[in-house]
Amino acid sequence: SSSMSFSSSDPFFLWYLSPLSGRDILAGSLLVVISSIFMIFDAIVIVVLWKSSKEIVGFRYLFSSQVANILCMLQYGVINGIAILSRSRLVTGEGREWLQLHTDFVWFAFCFHLPIVAWSRLHAISSPHSFRKQSQFMSYAICGVCAWLLSLAICLATHWQSFYVLFYYEPAIYGIFAEDSVKY
Repeated sequence: SSSMSFSSSDPFFLWYLSPLSGRDILAGSLLVVISSIFMIFDAIVIVVLWKSSKEIVGFRYLFSSQVANILCMLQYGVINGIAILSRSRLVTGEGREWLQLHTDFVWFAFCFHLPIVAWSRLHAISSPHSFRKQSQFMSYAICGVCAWLLSLAICLATHWQSFYVLFYYEPAIYGIFAEDSVKY
């Protein structure tokens, strides 16, 4: 049972008081196990991409994309699976803002890598000579600014606005829940 306090007005109060069901064990375990397996595979791919990125320019973009991919699997698979298995939201109400900021940051970085990787392939085909001459610094700067920094800027610009509705992972329903459903 979670160490965080719950009140009887919490719509999920009874779930947190009851023992783990077979469904809870299956859902939480599958999230943790499958995500962990693919994170290991992705880590192997990351090592190969990193070692080859000095010679193969396109691998630099794929490397950065794989980092975002692993962070998404950690956030949406492993951490959420642990939340189900431990019957805990893992963070207090005050910590939800920061966890949501991290979750959105990782998600946007993951999404922004898709057009960056596509652009890098287009650039490699349309201007192969200039693409091959691209420095490692430039490749990683493009990823850093256009994926990582842009996603952080978007999250920081929106998360504390009055219109923003906080969503958090609610293990009792195995999904995302709006903190203020009326406002949403």
